[in-house]
Amino acid sequence: MAATVEYIFMAVPDESSAEDTLRLINDKTSGMSTNYVLALPELKIGSLDTLMSTSEQLTKADTYAAVVVQKVMEYTMNLIGPDDHEELLVGPTRVPMETFIQHFHWDESHYPLRIHLVGMVEVISKVITQLDTTFKQKTTAYNAIVQKVQSAKKKSMGNLLTRSLDELVTADKFVLDSEYLETLVVVVPKAASKEWLGSYESLTAMVVPRSSELVAEDSEYHLYTVTLFKKVIDEFKSKAREQKFVVRDYRFSTDSQDMANRELSLLKTQLEKQLGPMIHWLKVNFNVAFSAWIHLKCLRVLVESILRYGLSNKLVTLVMKTQGKSSGKLRRTLDGLFLYLDKTCIAKEINEEMIFPGGQVMESDYHPFVMFTAHIAQSSKHVSQSRRGSRQLLHVMDAAIQLDGETVVQLPRQLAGRSFVIQKCRNCTILLLDCVSRVTVQECTNCKVFVGACKERVLLDDCVDCHLFAATRQVLVRWCVHCELHLLCPSQPLIKSSVDMVFGCLQCSYLQLKGQLDAAGLGVFTNFWSNVSEIVRAEDDEQSTWTLYPPETTASIELPSRDLLGDVSISFSKENSIIPHTIGLKQKPSGEECMVVFYCNAENVRHKVGQFLQQLKNQSSAGSPLLLIQTVESSFRADDAQWLSHHPCYTLLGICIVAQVYGDGSVERCRGIVSKLGVDAYVSSSPDQGAAEGESFEQWISAKLAMITRQQISKSLAEKLDSESMLSQPV
Repeated sequence: MAATVEYIFMAVPDESSAEDTLRLINDKTSGMSTNYVLALPELKIGSLDTLMSTSEQLTKADTYAAVVVQKVMEYTMNLIGPDDHEELLVGPTRVPMETFIQHFHWDESHYPLRIHLVGMVEVISKVITQLDTTFKQKTTAYNAIVQKVQSAKKKSMGNLLTRSLDELVTADKFVLDSEYLETLVVVVPKAASKEWLGSYESLTAMVVPRSSELVAEDSEYHLYTVTLFKKVIDEFKSKAREQKFVVRDYRFSTDSQDMANRELSLLKTQLEKQLGPMIHWLKVNFNVAFSAWIHLKCLRVLVESILRYGLSNKLVTLVMKTQGKSSGKLRRTLDGLFLYLDKTCIAKEINEEMIFPGGQVMESDYHPFVMFTAHIAQSSKHVSQSRRGSRQLLHVMDAAIQLDGETVVQLPRQLAGRSFVIQKCRNCTILLLDCVSRVTVQECTNCKVFVGACKERVLLDDCVDCHLFAATRQVLVRWCVHCELHLLCPSQPLIKSSVDMVFGCLQCSYLQLKGQLDAAGLGVFTNFWSNVSEIVRAEDDEQSTWTLYPPETTASIELPSRDLLGDVSISFSKENSIIPHTIGLKQKPSGEECMVVFYCNAENVRHKVGQFLQQLKNQSSAGSPLLLIQTVESSFRADDAQWLSHHPCYTLLGICIVAQVYGDGSVERCRGIVSKLGVDAYVSSSPDQGAAEGESFEQWISAKLAMITRQQISKSLAEKLDSESMLSQPV
């Protein structure tokens, strides 16, 4: 539960002058409370009997309003974050809750003073009742969609005995549309896999020999297919059950796979469309509920004061903000100060408080002055980190918000191109093994984040000690300290006002990664991870605010259990990576250099380039190293290829893949590899030529990247973002 602060609504009769009474209270409660004058309205009161019955109605209405306020607040905090109370603005001028109480003014536009006291209570009670009814209807409908999304997601979770198999199997593993044969899916404990492979053909007759294939596995089970004649299926299931092999009741259908994906995508879209209006409705009606509740508090003070002190007495009414843990001492001080008002009242310390939802405190004792209390959620900027509420993950909103020590995994096809937000997390590992639109990592500490493929941009904002592994079209960093970024990025990484940043070349692989990169429009051969551009340097920082990751070191993330990863087998080793390992221009050593240009005029050229790079690795391990400085895949025009001025390759216009290689004998060694592969490629004619071409190539890249960066800045300005906030993106 969020931290709260206690407010006391009090009234005493003004027996001398209001100024003297206020001065006395302020002097006696100094250090225990901050006091504000509470202006009460002048209402049509009625008879004593009316006041008595109204007092009872107000007690019930006050408690009910407190419950409604608490419900709306909690639901809103679950959507916007439990510490974002500053977003819950109230009153006609939309101010924070505490400001509204401290400077309370009666809202005549909603509660006209011409209405009789009894009618006023009825009006406010009706507002609360109608709001509560609508709140229940809206949250029920919204929760139903959330539940459907969670149910749809659960189908792809769990172990092989319970989860949906649609995402694990493909049509080529099944015999389809056969009159006599059928393929079954069998779950086998890992320890019994050898037993299964040695016995499945003999469980019954008419089992197709060597038809069993392993199609998936998790931490406990293997999933096999087996083909047999339909007439023996029942017998086979019985025999398999005796051996503790579980035959899943599953029939392959491409329609069911597509239908499940469409259903989940439709539900997520529906939920996303309702989120904004839902939050807007909650904020608007929290304002209504909170304002009504405080108006009821003021009416209770007024009615109770008249019942105690009569209509003829003037009142001094205050709202007091309790300081720290001085609540008990403040009460004792006030009891002693005003004991003369009711000498039959024995001043005593509060033994117990019964706190109802909504923050209302029902006092279990009696005081010689009129007093009602309320506990108000304190704004997060006044609450220390150690006292903040428990953190939770908003799964259904594609976000990880305020987690501590958690592991979050989004498997392939779960995000399906949607954006993802990671906010205020600590000590977490978050793996987005899918193609996404945008990723925002904000106010996180000591977190490791992996992004498989991002179509637009990744924003790292106000983070400390975080590690980001991402393939993204653009990466933006601001106000970060001591963070590592391992990237596949076809544009310059942009940093602003950050210190102690480290950039490295992303090295990773898993089965679905290539398809995700293609979906995001990212190629593995164009990676400018080392061409970092500083927009604004951190204040008073004379040294470079960033460095490059040592090329001989391997960076990785400690992976979670197979239960969370499912059938995804991810590796961060350089040997398995589908992304070429480049050392970057800043770490380019002095020595022999060679330029190799592959002409993409055949379908297998990229495969040949991969073989070329693998041969570079092999020769490096066998002898003196050949280092890959950088690679670029681009569509060249005649003026673009002028840096190869001593070779007529610029006449062969089109898509080319360029590799810049360093190492002893690099020219001759690269020429030998290209000749062996039989690929159409240009290789520098000599070390001197290679050095000249490398320098011209670097200048060409620098000019291209500068143009791209200017376009990015211009686009940000066009979106009405000034130069100081152009990296900002609303969460």
